[in-house]
Amino acid sequence: MRVNTLLGELLIERNFITSEQLSSALDSQKTTKEPLGQILVRLGFISEADLRKVLSEQLGVSFLASEQLIPRTDQRLKESLPAHFAREHRILPLERKGYVLKVAVSRVPDIIFLDNLRKITGLDITIVLSPESELQRAIENFYSRTDFQEMISSTEVDNVK
Repeated sequence: MRVNTLLGELLIERNFITSEQLSSALDSQKTTKEPLGQILVRLGFISEADLRKVLSEQLGVSFLASEQLIPRTDQRLKESLPAHFAREHRILPLERKGYVLKVAVSRVPDIIFLDNLRKITGLDITIVLSPESELQRAIENFYSRTDFQEMISSTEVDNVK
């Protein structure tokens, strides 16, 4: 984790942006008050995916690209995290291992949100970062379809009750 290293410094160190681009973005930030990463993406200096990769490194969390945003369909994840909640908070359940639910987010949530998520799901939470646009698409795809495996899993669980 490199929390003490500023985002701009990391981006320059990784050759994603130049110091001139950082200066331009910081000047813009003085008037817009937007987060630095958002400005860099808006100005076209860096892609959203590259920004999230560096943020994940800075914060010590994993990064998942769009092709990795595939929730397990055999774990009844839609019941763990209702669609309206997932859409509203831009969060995608990926898999459950024991008492831990792995979720994808585009921004690292604050401690209060994580605490509320633990209460809603009854599980400990592990987060991974993903680009917001790709995450949004994955959430819509996941909650708008019914998988055969999901129906079998649901039937098996219902028959055990």
